[in-house]
Formats: sequence, structure tokens, C-alpha cells
Amino acid sequence: MIFATGGVIVGGWNFVWTAYGATWLVLAGYALSLWWRGRKEAR
Repeated sequence: MIFATGGVIVGGWNFVWTAYGATWLVLAGYALSLWWRGRKEAR
């Protein structure tokens, strides 16, 4: 559970790790798409 006590969020680590995972997934997908497009243009 997430509680806000005095302006501090307690117990939100699941959200943090999910956000980090989603960010890395998007960045890795973008990097792969750039690499793939670069390979196609080199031919």
C-alpha cells in the first residue's frame, strides 16, 4: 500500500520499479529500431 504521511510517500517501490522497467523497455525498443533502420539503409 501507498501512504502519504506528511508529504512523504511510503511503500511505493513497486510503482518505482515498474516505471523503471517500462522506461528501459521503451529505450531498448527505440535503440533496436534505430539499429534495424541503420542496417536496412546500409544495404
